[in-house]
Amino acid sequence: QSISGSDMFEPVHWTMSSDLGRSWSEPQPIDGLGRRSISGQMEEGVCDVVPEYHAPTRTTLAIGHNVYYKAGRLANPQGPRHPVYVVRNAEGRWSTPQKLAWDDPRGTAIYTCGCSQRTVLPDGNLLIPLSFGPKDRKDRAVTTALCKFDGQTITVLKLGTELRNAASRGLLEPSLAFLDGRHYLTLRAEDNHGHVTASDDGLSWNPPQPWAW
Repeated sequence: QSISGSDMFEPVHWTMSSDLGRSWSEPQPIDGLGRRSISGQMEEGVCDVVPEYHAPTRTTLAIGHNVYYKAGRLANPQGPRHPVYVVRNAEGRWSTPQKLAWDDPRGTAIYTCGCSQRTVLPDGNLLIPLSFGPKDRKDRAVTTALCKFDGQTITVLKLGTELRNAASRGLLEPSLAFLDGRHYLTLRAEDNHGHVTASDDGLSWNPPQPWAW
């Protein structure tokens, strides 16, 4: 995805390797993950896309989030923001983009998993970390969402602990990892520290702690 300035993203592309990354196919744009005109000078695009193979359905699931531009510049303020995903099936065809539906008043301004690493559970369900905020708050909180994915649609089943740090924009860009029977969640924070927390089930989280080296 080319970029022409701060958060000024052009269409998302895909490429594939069949020799463990030694060579790659020519990048091609993914239909639906470019900019589209909304009204007047307003456009909507997609950025911060993270692809991952979902073995149970033999699909590649790529999730990012929407972003707004006005007159060729990043719009300020932004409209409501949410995750956007596409699916590449076993035959190599990409789906049309879909919104990850989450009807919760805590995410009326934004809920996103852009730039986030997620995990696939043994039963094929997904753990997706979300950063979110309502229209009347500047700082964002983080939680994890247990989701079903059938190869076409993501459905939110259950939410985890709400984590919060009120400094500036709060907690952003959470990512998950699983190691030795425990789930770990890293968090970008705006208090001059990165944060990390752990969980046995990926939903009930300990209070986040600053990284220590």
